Amino acid sequence: MSRPQSPPSPVHPAPNEEIRPDSLPTTQLQNDDLDLNPDLYDDEKEEDDNRLDAPAMNEQPIDKVSNANHIQSQVQQEQADYNILVTDLSSSDNGEFNAADLQNIRQLTLPFDEEYQLFKANILNSNTQTRESSISHNGNGPTHKLSSKQQSRFINYIDEQLLQIQRKFIKQQSTETIIYPFVLLIQDLDSIFDIIWVSILNSIEQQQQQLTHASLFGQQEYYIKILGDLEDFITHYPTIFNESWQLSPQNKMVMTIDFNQTVVTIVKFFIKLDLQLSFIRDENWFNQTQGVRLKVIIERLRIQILNKFEHLITQRASTTSTSTSTSSGVQLREVLEVEASKIFEGILERLS
Repeated sequence: MSRPQSPPSPVHPAPNEEIRPDSLPTTQLQNDDLDLNPDLYDDEKEEDDNRLDAPAMNEQPIDKVSNANHIQSQVQQEQADYNILVTDLSSSDNGEFNAADLQNIRQLTLPFDEEYQLFKANILNSNTQTRESSISHNGNGPTHKLSSKQQSRFINYIDEQLLQIQRKFIKQQSTETIIYPFVLLIQDLDSIFDIIWVSILNSIEQQQQQLTHASLFGQQEYYIKILGDLEDFITHYPTIFNESWQLSPQNKMVMTIDFNQTVVTIVKFFIKLDLQLSFIRDENWFNQTQGVRLKVIIERLRIQILNKFEHLITQRASTTSTSTSTSSGVQLREVLEVEASKIFEGILERLS
């Protein structure tokens, strides 16, 4: 189909010459359609017709969050030992850790190298299963790359979630009552990291484990930004473990803490984050400038976290009086020190 032709330009009038209206062109275009740049939109030809629509984009990461929560896999025996430890600690008398059997357990998580190998194997297996499922159900390969519109919606969603967290944090600072404890804050951040990680897994699937910077659209920048915000957040929390003090039957002040809901949650959060950051670094997604910024932020953040752990250990030691409690307290201190030493172990080794 031929495109309509634009009318010829009228001859410019001479200086001081009066223009007669009947001399202007009066030709009407076909269908009143004037296309001055016919190639402007040819490259876009409704890309989104073959891709996910807007609601699907918003739902896709959220639907996969539950799967992303299980990325950090562990061997069955280690998980069983961990569950026993958590049960003992959570059910100990007076909310303390005196009744916990820590004689045979020295850590809550595997050494980083073992965790990382399981983490990478889980990514490979997940992508293989996703690709096979896509082929069997749809008869084609991996899903298409997100369009520009979908990427914009993704970014807007993440920004909105971060803004909600910022508002909750500011509200917490305006009152002395604990309405937004640190554990809830990192749980909210963990949900955001899960969504970002799902988008990265989508890129891994598309490139079949051969990733380049072109495969991402700024996800690595979100890790740097959120870690920077987390550094500011943790500064304003006197404690991150939400411990409290109660009077014991012996009329002594003892510290109580929900080990499973606080200590374990915090440890697991930072270990999971370290695994993701290490993988991104290994795939060269952080450029040199980003690596420098990330290293500075993580080093400062790690110091603050270690100080919080040290404060918890010191407070716990101050409540220990009997020989039995001393033995259990020493064992618990060793567990906490081991887990604290693992925080950001992998990424700091790669950035050094």
